Amino acid sequence: MRKHLSGLISPLLLFVFILGTLALPACDGQNPPTTQPGQTTTTNPFTPVEKTTTTNPFTPIQKTTTTSPTTTAPTTTTAGPTTTTPPPTTTATTPTTTTPPVTTTAVQSDEPVEVIGQDPDSIPLYPGSIRIAYITMCACTPTVTTWYASPDDQQTVLDYYVNILEDKGWEVKMEPTGDALWAFKDTEDDVFINVLESETWLEYPAEINIFWYNWDHFEEAGSN
Repeated sequence: MRKHLSGLISPLLLFVFILGTLALPACDGQNPPTTQPGQTTTTNPFTPVEKTTTTNPFTPIQKTTTTSPTTTAPTTTTAGPTTTTPPPTTTATTPTTTTPPVTTTAVQSDEPVEVIGQDPDSIPLYPGSIRIAYITMCACTPTVTTWYASPDDQQTVLDYYVNILEDKGWEVKMEPTGDALWAFKDTEDDVFINVLESETWLEYPAEINIFWYNWDHFEEAGSN
């Protein structure tokens, strides 16, 4: 009996719910539900207020920076008179004693003085000539230079050496300058002769420079 009662209650409740639903007025959101007789309609006290946007009366003002003018006070400089007192200057004059340098002047004699030295054996000396210089080089060479003062002029001396050397079998070659010559011979050493004009001595208008080989000097110098 209880089992049959429980099975009847569920369909009965469902039927009552359906009837209640059909009895309610339709509400589609557009028309408000009608008021049934004897039903009191209460106004919603919370009426929604439309949102109004109010412009901010306080309009922001752009900040303006004003530069204050700079006032420079004029500077007045008063230059006082400057008084410069020159210091007393004392100048001491030192007596200057000038001693003239000792000057040695070689007193030239009327005739040249013969110096110590040697003469070349392979060639003749100019007649009347005087040896005025004898110069050796070094121990590493037999080369020597001998200078002579000649009683005759330059051209006379040159002609003499050209003729005498050729007569003795020497080969003579003149230098382009015209004041010197080379003398060659197979059995002798080469000889260079240079004749220059000179005003050292009035009676000796030319000087003779003979460049030759002194083997005696070379052997003596090499042994020392």
